Amino acid sequence: MKIVRLGLTASIIFLFLLFSFMSTEAAEDITASGSAGTNAASDSQPQTGGASFSSPPQPSIPTGYPGFGQLIALILTWAFRIDAATGAVFLFAAYVILYTINPDLVKGTFSLPGIVAEKAVVTPIPAGTACKKSFSNSPAAGCQNTSQCLNISSYTSSRGCESNDGVCLASPQTAAKVKKLVDLYLASDASCSIKIASSLQVNGGPSKSSCHKPGNPNSGTCVDFNISPHPKCYLNFYSAAEKAGAVSFIDEYVCKVDTTTGGNIHVNF
Repeated sequence: MKIVRLGLTASIIFLFLLFSFMSTEAAEDITASGSAGTNAASDSQPQTGGASFSSPPQPSIPTGYPGFGQLIALILTWAFRIDAATGAVFLFAAYVILYTINPDLVKGTFSLPGIVAEKAVVTPIPAGTACKKSFSNSPAAGCQNTSQCLNISSYTSSRGCESNDGVCLASPQTAAKVKKLVDLYLASDASCSIKIASSLQVNGGPSKSSCHKPGNPNSGTCVDFNISPHPKCYLNFYSAAEKAGAVSFIDEYVCKVDTTTGGNIHVNF
């Protein structure tokens, strides 16, 4: 209640100052108009005739409120007449009112209830996992001509390769390495599963890597794999990839890079 009373008091002071200023300006306008009328009357000659004084006309009572445009014009007119000192008083009064209501309004820390600024969530890389890893194996040759690529769809029990109508293609040398990787991985733990998610994207696809695109020397030299469960089986996959002759991999389950397309492990052969 004390804060409310202080706010009301500050508001009354502010309004009093505002109306005092407006009244002063209005009085100056009336005085100026009266002076002009007196000078005009003294210069004019007496007139005879005219309406009878027995029933003088009565001024009409103003009705209604000023329109929005008129209100804006009045505010601007008063604003242009405010000098620096008066403006400083108004500014200080406004500050006092806002500070009395809620100090956060003038500190820049005010926030609406229920609205919380979204914070960036940084997911730490689990211990033992690798964002990127390279091996000292010889790279496989690509299949620049798609007709030279091999179908590796049957290497895993399930597959993706939606961008190529479910057909997973890879270069002959890459295909041999993929087969070895899958066999080593499945032999390491029967509870670990693996799926070829993507390889050569003949009909277009989300990947930006040249090895996923046809018509270049690197075509068909990389494959994306889905493994499950990742927390349990990722070390088995890393080991199988190195032994199968992979050149490098990016574990996109725990690492996001420019070429990331989703939860998978991208392997370059």
